Amino acid sequence: WAAPKCANGYHLLFDAWRQKDIEALVKFHRNHPSVVMWSIGNEVPDQSKPESVRYCTELQDLCHRLDPTRPVTQGLDRLRAALDNGFVKAMDIPVVLIDWDIVPSPDRSAYDLVGINNFEAGRRVAEHLVAQGARCIRFLTWRNCAYSVANRISGVRSVVPYGDRVQVTVNMSDVSAVRKVLSARPHPDALVCGNDTNAARLLVALRKLGKRVPEDICVVGFDDVQHAVLVQPALTTVRQPCADIARMAFRLLIERIKDADLPTRECLLSAPLVVRNSTRTGAPDFRSAQTIQQGKRRSSKG
Repeated sequence: WAAPKCANGYHLLFDAWRQKDIEALVKFHRNHPSVVMWSIGNEVPDQSKPESVRYCTELQDLCHRLDPTRPVTQGLDRLRAALDNGFVKAMDIPVVLIDWDIVPSPDRSAYDLVGINNFEAGRRVAEHLVAQGARCIRFLTWRNCAYSVANRISGVRSVVPYGDRVQVTVNMSDVSAVRKVLSARPHPDALVCGNDTNAARLLVALRKLGKRVPEDICVVGFDDVQHAVLVQPALTTVRQPCADIARMAFRLLIERIKDADLPTRECLLSAPLVVRNSTRTGAPDFRSAQTIQQGKRRSSKG
């Protein structure tokens, strides 16, 4: 649109040609049976400018005048900006959020949400690790983690007495950075990642550092993606019910299309903890048990 994507982009023609181009597009294709809706833009930088919402209204109204039978949409890739600046509200776009809200907990936006109870999932992970004998749990994240991950961290914090020290920002592929996490006192004996992909990266880094999982340190992921059982050891993780989330989101979307005045709904589905070898220690306090066994072996040699 008016804001440039590149030096020689459509913004140079936008003022003079936007209405002419939309009119030509709609008139040329409106009798085609495969067209289900019109799009007036794709990932335009104008999403970040509140004053540009007038272009949404202008181009959408033009589409409606030329073809009142189809809705109008656009590709929005800056969700928070598009919501805050009125882009979503101005469009024929019913919204159902998946996985996480656009505002931090405990606040709720005005949009339907389908996902899991991330706080409870984090709490279950922490309780499992404590039962396995973990004394120092760290939750590893990237910078600016999603609100869903922040809620999981809050769940872990609710279980342990050192909650303010649970979260550590680190690149899980960076061996030297992971070494610093492990060397910090008190030394962590359980690491939780926001997803299985990062947990898999962490397993590689730990292996390079000579750390055994779970004998030296436990690792937990989230999502239960396919490679969670392909890595060594297989990952303990929280299973995201992806198919059920998709079905529920589609159902809410259809209902929202039929009745835009429905109250805001939140559907949190069951997400079981799947325990595998990355935390399966076999002893209530596995580090004490391991130390005892090593001591017995040393005594027998003496």
